[in-house]
Amino acid sequence: MDDQENSQPSSETVVGADVKIKGNLRSPSNISIYGQVNGQVDSDANVLIGEGSGIEGGVKGNRIVISGKVLGNVEASEHLEITTTGYLQGDIITSDLVVQSGAVFLGNCKMGEDNEAKMTEQVQEKKEDSDEALEELEETIEE
Repeated sequence: MDDQENSQPSSETVVGADVKIKGNLRSPSNISIYGQVNGQVDSDANVLIGEGSGIEGGVKGNRIVISGKVLGNVEASEHLEITTTGYLQGDIITSDLVVQSGAVFLGNCKMGEDNEAKMTEQVQEKKEDSDEALEELEETIEE
């Protein structure tokens, strides 16, 4: 027996059109959503949100295609596409974005390869600014 016979085949998680999930969905492989999910959807691979489907919660993955409705923030490490039937209400973090004509996007978008590092740096800077302002306020009150 060679190693390929012993290894498990690559899997894909599929949520059918008549399926409703309440809770988070996490998979190391591809996820395709055709039904309804009320919770976070996380994949170490790709996520497809099919036409007529809906997610109330965030979505994370490498490459994400939205053809259904998403109410929540989306983080795509490689690529995000919102097709003509796609609807997204939430913020986006991605390095590559395509919004087709007819798609709906309501939210903010941060793009670039180093988004996570930049966001961490911005949060730290804001915290330091807040700490300094708080110290100044405390000194003023003490006087």
